[in-house]
Amino acid sequence: MSTPLRVVTVLAILSVTVSCVYQPPSWLTGVVGRPDPIKRKPVPVKAETKTVPAAVATTKVTPPIEEPRLPAPTLVRNREVEAELAIYNRNGAKFISTSVEKLKVHYPVISEAFAKESIPKELMAVAIIESGVNPEARSISGAMGIWQFMKGTARLYGLTISWAKDDRKDPHLSSRAAAQHLRDLYFAYDDWYLALAAYNLGAAGVDRAIEQGKTRDFWELSRKGLIREQTKRYVPKFIAAAILMNEQLSNEYT
Repeated sequence: MSTPLRVVTVLAILSVTVSCVYQPPSWLTGVVGRPDPIKRKPVPVKAETKTVPAAVATTKVTPPIEEPRLPAPTLVRNREVEAELAIYNRNGAKFISTSVEKLKVHYPVISEAFAKESIPKELMAVAIIESGVNPEARSISGAMGIWQFMKGTARLYGLTISWAKDDRKDPHLSSRAAAQHLRDLYFAYDDWYLALAAYNLGAAGVDRAIEQGKTRDFWELSRKGLIREQTKRYVPKFIAAAILMNEQLSNEYT
């Protein structure tokens, strides 16, 4: 048989074979000429659990940063403090009691602001010696509010001062700014006496006194005459006010 004839014969056989392939009836498949695919129950696939390396896990989970708790100032009773206590007891008893009553009114707001910045509650006595806890208090130099902020410092801590609004008179906003300011001063000096001196005098004056006196002891700087008179009395006056404040505040406020 010749080669062309063989090819034709093979193709004919293949054509017959393909036509004889089984085609299921339409009533079985539902579609004429094409069977539906076999429907199988889906095999549940177990979820793949990936093991995260310890190094990766620790980098993704970052614990919250906690602000350091600031220590309470030492309410020392030296000769300077005893002198201020004597003045309060002799001439300022009414001033202290009135100031403490005002402090009770604003206590929730001040306490919240202080807690947020980890400021010890003893520092509330700053409001007593600055303004008698009076939101409307104004000094000759232009300081305003419970915490007697000057304009520059107030704006530094986000307080608005304009012809229509003065946040220094707002107990909530000014207390938050005062807490932040006190916190920053403490971090600058790591000492409450120096921080309080800077609150009254300004950081530049305190830095100059430290440089001249070659010491960071407030009492030594004060006794050497390196700090102005008002600031020399400011710190012992604060301590005396804090002692009397603690005595007059009931347990619910301490």
